[in-house]
Amino acid sequence: MAKKYHQVNPKVPKEVLFGLIGVLVIIVGLFLLTLRSNEEKIFDAYAVTDATITENHPFYEVTYEGNLFNDGIQDILAKERFVILYIGSPLCSYCVQTIGHVESYFNQEGFGDIVDQVYYYQDFVGEDASSDREAMLADFPTIERTTPQIIAFLDGEIFLEYTAPENENYAGAVSWFFEDLMDALEDTDYLG
Repeated sequence: MAKKYHQVNPKVPKEVLFGLIGVLVIIVGLFLLTLRSNEEKIFDAYAVTDATITENHPFYEVTYEGNLFNDGIQDILAKERFVILYIGSPLCSYCVQTIGHVESYFNQEGFGDIVDQVYYYQDFVGEDASSDREAMLADFPTIERTTPQIIAFLDGEIFLEYTAPENENYAGAVSWFFEDLMDALEDTDYLG
């Protein structure tokens, strides 16, 4: 039997396609505008506390093992000769009191000329966090499960460590750490 009717193939007008693409581009653009950078997320987390961290801080958040898009401390230590790692949390009162001093003395002692940033490892709870932290502790068993800490690595090995003092002289302790770190670096071939 012959087809009696002419088949109609529906066509979407070009204007409708351009309109849909335009709306999609606007939605994606608005989404990207609302994303916060790594540094902004750290600042936002501490801004609601009494921390003295500034928006132009040197901290860059990482995990130990990393993920598909970001290197972790494990990878960074393999690539970079000298690394400073700050372990803290905006939920830790000692960290809140310390992080601004870390930023201040990092800049004051001239470490900004030596390294681009202080890697920030947020110590928090949860299954993923625990497995990541356990991997770090397996590779570096001398690192304590406490906050805040500043750990300097040279050639992939722990070079110098800081943990919060019990006498609450956080500014002094952080200052001494960065002074000691600069002195120790001057005794190596790292600074030339």
